[in-house]
Amino acid sequence: MMDIGMHDFDLDERGLNVNRPVCERVFIPADEHSHINFQGLLIGPRGSTIQKLANQTNTTILLRGRGARTGGFCNDTGTLPPLHLLILGDEQHTVRKAVSQVSGLIKQLIDSPSFAEKLRVKQFKELEKQQQCTDPETRCFRCGQIGHSEYHCPDTLLQQQQQQ
Repeated sequence: MMDIGMHDFDLDERGLNVNRPVCERVFIPADEHSHINFQGLLIGPRGSTIQKLANQTNTTILLRGRGARTGGFCNDTGTLPPLHLLILGDEQHTVRKAVSQVSGLIKQLIDSPSFAEKLRVKQFKELEKQQQCTDPETRCFRCGQIGHSEYHCPDTLLQQQQQQ
């Protein structure tokens, strides 16, 4: 163990920091494919798509670079690198797995507009599920049943379908 200032470092036999996270960048070709909403499709509703990828690979995935929204501000200055995903992990193989999955997803979004549309529809369905009241004790004010809110009442939806 080596002490430098206030930080402790575990060094291996080559003198490299053992605890240093592995870091990779996956650049997003947003300039070449401006018709694709990479940020929205990669991040997903409330960050669900990027969180799912990060959890599957045991990594941290961050959107960075020109055009990325961080802290509510859009970074469009020319001094930043192009839009990219920064993938951090403790082990090289987990980071490589995440890079492979993210690169494959980006390639599919570019190659197949129908895949992008299917992903967008899937994300909207997930968002709709997240927005629905999922509390099992919720009582509907329209029909009195437990398990759904008045906005998602099957009786109301049935009546609306019959009127059309």
